[in-house]
Amino acid sequence: MSCYRLIWWVGVGLVWSSFLKSTWAQTPPDEPCWNDPSCQHTKSMQWRARQLWDTLPTNLNTNARADTFDVLHYQLELDLTQHREKRLEGICAIQFQTLKTGVDQMTLDLEGLTVDSAFYKGKPLLFFQDDPFLTLLFAKPLPKDSPSVVTIYYQGRPQSDASWGGFYYRGDYAYNLGVGFAANPHNYGRVWHPCMDNFRERATYQFKVITTAPQRAHCNGRLLSELKLGSRITRIWKQPEPIPTYLAALAVAPYTVVKYDHIGVADTIPIRLAAEVEDTADLKASFVHLPKAIDAYEHWYGPHRWTKVGYSLVPFRAGAMEHASNIAYPRFAANGTLSRERLMAHELGHSWWGNLVTCDKAEDMWINEGMATYSEHLFVEWVYGKAAYRKAVQDNHYLVLRQAHQREGGYRPITGVPYAYTYGIHVYKKGASVAHNLRWYLGDAAFRKGLQHVTKRFAYQNIHSARLRDVLSQHTGVDLRPFFDDWVFQGGFPHFACIDWTATPTPEGANLKLVVQQQLVGRKNYFQKVPLPLTVWSAQGERYATTIQVSDSVTEVEVPLPFLPQTLLLNEAHQLNQARYDEAFVLDTAQIGRLSLNRNVLQWEDLMLRNLTDTARLHLHRHPVPVHTPTEHRSTAYALDQKGYWSISGDLPTSWEAEATLRPRGRYEDGADGVTVLLYRAHPAQPWRPHPNYVRGKWLGAEVLVFSVLKGEYVLAKGTPPPHSEESKQRQVPQVLRQQAVKDHWEVDWAFDPGLKVELLLYDDEHNLLYRSSQRKAAGTAHIACPLDPNKTYFLKWINAQGKVVHAQPVMKQP
Repeated sequence: MSCYRLIWWVGVGLVWSSFLKSTWAQTPPDEPCWNDPSCQHTKSMQWRARQLWDTLPTNLNTNARADTFDVLHYQLELDLTQHREKRLEGICAIQFQTLKTGVDQMTLDLEGLTVDSAFYKGKPLLFFQDDPFLTLLFAKPLPKDSPSVVTIYYQGRPQSDASWGGFYYRGDYAYNLGVGFAANPHNYGRVWHPCMDNFRERATYQFKVITTAPQRAHCNGRLLSELKLGSRITRIWKQPEPIPTYLAALAVAPYTVVKYDHIGVADTIPIRLAAEVEDTADLKASFVHLPKAIDAYEHWYGPHRWTKVGYSLVPFRAGAMEHASNIAYPRFAANGTLSRERLMAHELGHSWWGNLVTCDKAEDMWINEGMATYSEHLFVEWVYGKAAYRKAVQDNHYLVLRQAHQREGGYRPITGVPYAYTYGIHVYKKGASVAHNLRWYLGDAAFRKGLQHVTKRFAYQNIHSARLRDVLSQHTGVDLRPFFDDWVFQGGFPHFACIDWTATPTPEGANLKLVVQQQLVGRKNYFQKVPLPLTVWSAQGERYATTIQVSDSVTEVEVPLPFLPQTLLLNEAHQLNQARYDEAFVLDTAQIGRLSLNRNVLQWEDLMLRNLTDTARLHLHRHPVPVHTPTEHRSTAYALDQKGYWSISGDLPTSWEAEATLRPRGRYEDGADGVTVLLYRAHPAQPWRPHPNYVRGKWLGAEVLVFSVLKGEYVLAKGTPPPHSEESKQRQVPQVLRQQAVKDHWEVDWAFDPGLKVELLLYDDEHNLLYRSSQRKAAGTAHIACPLDPNKTYFLKWINAQGKVVHAQPVMKQP
């Protein structure tokens, strides 16, 4: 190392030290006091979170060295001309400050590479390697708070991780992915340069990379220069914003660059997409919505704060890596279609969550990955609308409900995550599910305000869950301790259901009294102060929406309404992710026929719309909890399935007629304790009765139940159904069927096959027999004069000589 070079480094160190202190170390005047009186409570919740992960091994904590050294800048000179041998030669100059007195050695991270020599102030340093550590020994203690520079010469074949990440040579490509899924700690900058490899320590970078033409290096930040000399190309890149080492990037290939600019909220943002020439057309087509993604995130999170938005295509088949301003992106995902654009959006979301604001430890990786996954949903909403956003949120949450506890051994918190599950489904998917709930708790305006404050206040810094809670609470005016206690520091889910309600007319409309029950999935203590959406409809189709607050096992609430309600629904628009599966339809006459169902959600095989003369809003729900049955309505006649139940609600016109098919999935085969019975109740305070019209049969060798879709609740049970509650497995349909209101009665004309003699019966939806014809015949006219309630559903049923229902059909609601 020359004397001139040393003097240059010291000068750079002084400048950078002053710049960093003035730019990023400054504390804003509105900095809240972190001596929170709830500190003990926070510690208790953090301890509980770790306990709920069964105290599995955590990620190695390499943050401790950050209390001794503050790394300010890395200057790398890398020779990658030995591409075929998969080798690199490097010089790494590290500028740092010592934060304590009496420090005479420095331990860095370096894995799988060999150090040839090290220098301090132009003189050789003693050192020893104990892979993955490199320890430098100084002749005397270093001065405190004074910039210093060490320079390390090293070489070797950089390694990849046993699972995912590290450094790769593939064909004409050489590139790094900054984390190692199987590495501990997961930070993986150490496999290609000496560094202090943790989430907390940030530094600026300068890269000088020498390659063999036509290969060109792409790194973080902006390109300062390119020099081609013979067959060699030397490129210098500068990364001015401080980053953790795992976000440092290197990608080498015969790249060309797609260049354009985007007008952001604060400045013009350069966009640079690097790919081989033959890939550029597909790349541009797959990234057509990248500018809209930037707009979406700047709207929600605040200005983009990096030198550029950069992506470099690499031949990797298992994901991408969010290196700051130079994302390593798989070639297969830039295929000319939009099928993988959510991956593009996810990695861009890290420009705010993970890169700009970084989790303090791997235990809080949800702040990086959960928020980036939720960013996908915000991107979908911005580009494709609210309905697409809701579907994205639901699909993600239902995956969590079905799989998270199975794949990771229980219902876990999203913080306190152990090493083995740092990049697991609770972190990514449940983290996003919790972020959606945070948006609902705060409301859009406060959610946006709070997140923008976080990204501004903690730009280029680290944060943990408790601090995120406190900052959001202070700057939104919403006490988020109950939210973080329930959704972040503990696992499991709540389930909310209305178990009783009554409405009393008032001069203004009505007074609704409802009882909401909270049941738990995967935990034992109840969620507190949950803002639960409530929607009600009148008989005339009027709609009113509000929010109620619920806690504990049962909450009784009174709500003034502008009309007398006929139907109510909790969480209509899926504002809150809970332990419930929902499907919703807005239907009109053009949709008569088979409707598309997600069978994993509702676990119904089929839904057929038979008749509709007006628009309808249909809400279908599957509840993965035992159904509530009032004590006075409990019966030993039927053994109810304790694994869950269904409910149907919505604004349905009188012309509504639909039929659904349910397969019990092999759990309820006929046995000594009875057959599978479909029970039904129109109101949660009513007793359970067999559904007034369903068929038991076989489909693909499995038992199925086909039933008329009525508003109310459904559950499977074991028992013996009463006569005429089921239709025959071999149904026959009348040739002619006419229903006509004539003054105070109905007239019904019907005709079956002449060889079949039947009786006609009329039942209500509680299985009460209201009418029975006097004789059995193949055709006839029935005169039915009994009073009918226009708000109830009635069924005409024909039974044969063996007492089997050969056909059933809803009748007109208004005689």
